Parts: sequence; structure tokens; C-alpha cells
Amino acid sequence: MPGTYSIADYAADVIAFIEKNFTEPVDLLGHSLGAHVSLVVANAIPKHITSVIAFGPDPWPCWTQMFSMPRFCAIPMWDMIRKL
Repeated sequence: MPGTYSIADYAADVIAFIEKNFTEPVDLLGHSLGAHVSLVVANAIPKHITSVIAFGPDPWPCWTQMFSMPRFCAIPMWDMIRKL
């Protein structure tokens, strides 16, 4: 659908920003949609992330609809946090 921007798109932008501007690992803080983006970023580039504060995300999102990346399908957010 033209004009849509997925969580994967937001995460790709954050990843590009981190990789371009920082040489040391960073802390991420995200609220609501940003909380989900922060978790995706941390999962994608864990060596670049020191910690994640995910404030106010939906605890059980429909991963298959939110992410175009298949590896996120049916993974509850809390499992991703435990992984970090």
C-alpha cells in the first residue's frame, strides 16, 4: 500500500542512524510504537545495543501483521525482552 511505513522500515532507519553515527553501543528508549521499534532494533543488532527501555508497548501484538520479517512471527514481546 503506497504511503505506509512498517515497523521494519522504522527499525531500518534507526539501525542506519546508529551504524552511521555511533562507534560504541547505545541505549535505546522507546514508547508505544517506538518501544516495538527499539525491540526490533535490539534484536537485529544486539552488539550495538547496551540496553533497551520499552515503555508502554502492547504486550501481545500480532507479530505477523506488524512485521514483514518472518522471524518475528508469533514471538511474544516479553520473550524478546527476556532474550535481551
